[in-house]
Amino acid sequence: MKVEDYTVVDVETPNNLRSSICQIGLREVRRGEVVYEFSSLINPEDEFTPICINVHHIWPQDVQDAPTFAQVWNLLEEHYRDHVIVAHSASFDVTVISRTLARYGINLNNVDYLCSHLLAKRIFTQLSKERNDLELPASYSLESLCHYYHIDLSHHHDAMSDTVACHLVFESLQREGEILPTDYHHYYDPKLGGYYSAKYAKTDFELGDAGATYAFTGCFAHGSHNTFKSIVENSGGIVHKSLRLDTNFLICGSLNQEQNIHNVQMQKAKSMQKLNYPIQIFSEQEFLSKMEAFRWQRTLY
Repeated sequence: MKVEDYTVVDVETPNNLRSSICQIGLREVRRGEVVYEFSSLINPEDEFTPICINVHHIWPQDVQDAPTFAQVWNLLEEHYRDHVIVAHSASFDVTVISRTLARYGINLNNVDYLCSHLLAKRIFTQLSKERNDLELPASYSLESLCHYYHIDLSHHHDAMSDTVACHLVFESLQREGEILPTDYHHYYDPKLGGYYSAKYAKTDFELGDAGATYAFTGCFAHGSHNTFKSIVENSGGIVHKSLRLDTNFLICGSLNQEQNIHNVQMQKAKSMQKLNYPIQIFSEQEFLSKMEAFRWQRTLY
């Protein structure tokens, strides 16, 4: 599935708190064509740290007369809100934008996005299995992917330069392989309020679906956590070490059912369900039955 309507963003931050912005670049793409661009220094109304200045070379005096993010948001909102966002290491950019807006009393707490870093990793991992002679990028960093695709990145960590580069990398990746429903991610922070509402991210996973994410809790009667991890990974699923906001399934061990009632992970999952997170809770027996995994049990023991 080719994605033709999306918005590419990149932000630079004055510090590591992920709640302020000192520069933004944005490029909106519709039907494969660029229809809007915006770039500006931003007065973060926050302190700068040397480590961040050393990355982007933006100093406090550079932004003292620049607009605040609340002031430029009027120009950006229609090109960002309710759009699929594309960025490199996108969870960083969408988190910073939503948290910065929250500082100004603006709620933007549901963002569907595609990450060019994660997309490159998935696509090239798959291609390397299909083509033994394939030359791979040195890494999946924006700089490395630009070198691989011969894309200019002479002003790395300038927000607009990185936005343009990310756009070109994303289009190059789309020529390598199709975008899958599981490539979509969703940002939601319960601290910012509202309900989880994903428009593009795949949330209707069933047990056994490739790309579904799992966490395990409690004591299991039919094997160790590694046994169940093998079952999941052989189905194309992903195992989280602990429950996360993007976990699709929590599987609870059948030993000591009384303890499960007070299980912290179980209580967290139930709280997430009340906030409309797409997480489902299954018992060990339900999991094994649905996955037809008793065959795995006989093989592994």
